[in-house]
Amino acid sequence: MIIKMKTYYVECTVSFTDNSEEEPWKSSETYSYIIEANNKKDGEADAKSKGLEMFESDLGTNNTDVKLTLDVFYETIEGARAN
Repeated sequence: MIIKMKTYYVECTVSFTDNSEEEPWKSSETYSYIIEANNKKDGEADAKSKGLEMFESDLGTNNTDVKLTLDVFYETIEGARAN
């Protein structure tokens, strides 16, 4: 049996403490993207992993208190794009 992947639109916020300066400071970044998954539960897990990967790619790993929140998560059409 072939399971068709579902397409999900995601917006997430990653809050963190930036330790790159002498004085640490709190900040956040917002990301939007499209993922594919077999179901909503797997999609949410994949969305969190991808959000953290995007964050680390953008700002490195010199941050603490990193917390990701899924702000928007819904099924969309195949071929959808995020801005």
